[in-house]
Amino acid sequence: MKITTLADNYVASGKMGAEHGLSLYIEIDENPVLNQEKLNILFDTGQSDLFYHNAKHLGIDLSQTDLLIISHGHYDHTGGLAKFLEINDKATVYIRKEAFWHKMHNGKYIGIPNKEKLLQKDNPAKNRFILTKSIFTPISPLLSIISTPNKSLTSANNFSIKHDGKTEPAEDLFCDEQYLAFQIDGKTSLVTGCSHKGIIDIISDTQHITGNKVIEVIGGLHTSKYSAKEIRELSQKMASTHVKHIQTGHCTGIEQYAMLKESLKDRISYNYTGKSFHTKLMLN
Repeated sequence: MKITTLADNYVASGKMGAEHGLSLYIEIDENPVLNQEKLNILFDTGQSDLFYHNAKHLGIDLSQTDLLIISHGHYDHTGGLAKFLEINDKATVYIRKEAFWHKMHNGKYIGIPNKEKLLQKDNPAKNRFILTKSIFTPISPLLSIISTPNKSLTSANNFSIKHDGKTEPAEDLFCDEQYLAFQIDGKTSLVTGCSHKGIIDIISDTQHITGNKVIEVIGGLHTSKYSAKEIRELSQKMASTHVKHIQTGHCTGIEQYAMLKESLKDRISYNYTGKSFHTKLMLN
């Protein structure tokens, strides 16, 4: 599995752009022994069409993408959704229905941009959407979409939702959040967008759902507001898991990453726009 970052908060090269958002291009090689076909997957679309322009610069043809997975319904992960549907007429889109709820932060709308157009009956792209419902959705012999149980968050961070015609906002429990699990030989590489439900709980729940050890985490940890004490606690908890490799960025926070790096050392690396890397799953 090869991952190329098409959009993230930072970029190492001036030839590409960065934004507050996340978009990962994932290439799965064919494996006849395991009955795994070759797949090109886009995981989230950032907050604009920047992912598309960066992909062009990297020589990646997004029209050949087979699957799009939306981790949750925030603008910084879905802002390029309309652009993707414009340039790609074949990919299946895996998204939870709750991603279309009216999502807010401090009372400001931060949900899917122009979602009304996406949901119009005469929009042909709507037929390509698969609304995932289960906590475990297999999409190939080695890949599945995971959605962990909902629970009240320890740090709500003023995220709220409106849905089902209700006028009063309610706490957002991130029922829409889902993750991509690449599994082989009893081990899992877990791709996450923002880890709003708490990365330690997500890892634990994923292991319970799949029966496999999570040894690699790729994506944002949602720790940019964490204090030094909270980072120390997270580092201690992470050190007690089976996770040996973390590629993180986006909502993790630069200062928080530096503190995590001090504790976790070579187990954690920083992701950025334009970076390509292979899963460490086969090395452990």
